Amino acid sequence: MTALAASAAERLTFPDTPPQLIQAQLAISLPAALAAASGSLSHAGRRDLSLVLKTALTEALGGSLVRPWRLMGTRDQTATLLGYTDGQDAAALRGRLAFATPAWQQAVQVVATAPLPTLAAGQRLRFSLRLVPTIKQTQGGEIDAFLYTVRQAPEASHDRAAVYLAYVAARLHGATIGSARLDGMHLTPLVRRQGKQDWSTRTFPVADLAGELTITDPHRFTWTLARGIGRQRGYGYGAIRLEAR
Repeated sequence: MTALAASAAERLTFPDTPPQLIQAQLAISLPAALAAASGSLSHAGRRDLSLVLKTALTEALGGSLVRPWRLMGTRDQTATLLGYTDGQDAAALRGRLAFATPAWQQAVQVVATAPLPTLAAGQRLRFSLRLVPTIKQTQGGEIDAFLYTVRQAPEASHDRAAVYLAYVAARLHGATIGSARLDGMHLTPLVRRQGKQDWSTRTFPVADLAGELTITDPHRFTWTLARGIGRQRGYGYGAIRLEAR
């Protein structure tokens, strides 16, 4: 096992009963969300779209009901999010939204859900994933998985795409990757709270991967979908999007 794979061997347990995963799609008005968040986020925080949308989901739904999730795109100042919930259909989510403040209710314009199709061993699906491929260190916070690998073996030659694919494969419980590619990688500044009052900006690697996978254990794979892959999963990263081949 490589150092990267060893660091990824998370001590996970999989309960006997899998989550009742439901796909949730929400449309959020960015001007309305920024206005609603003005009392809780700093000026810098309101410039970080991942933080604004994470705040919108949490405040509007009264908790972390849609996790993990991904920003699918923005149009006409409206952000479309797609994620997973555990047993919370559209009626349940709208029921929770009804208890949010009026400003947050105005920000959430569309709530739609659909059950995740039944998964089976041997099933082959296309997948796409936007993730933050970092490793949490005992000291020094998080480090890019690629830099971690280079530091572990500085004399060797390393390919960033191969490192990120190994990172995902080590965390893709219940499925194996057949073919995959790195569609892009960029460094992204993200604003995060530091203490109760202070905010700080840190730069994280964000990678886009896509390919095909084969389900080997539907139970474990369902938990992988519910958990997501990588770091910063509450902020729009790590959600595995599945499509039919």
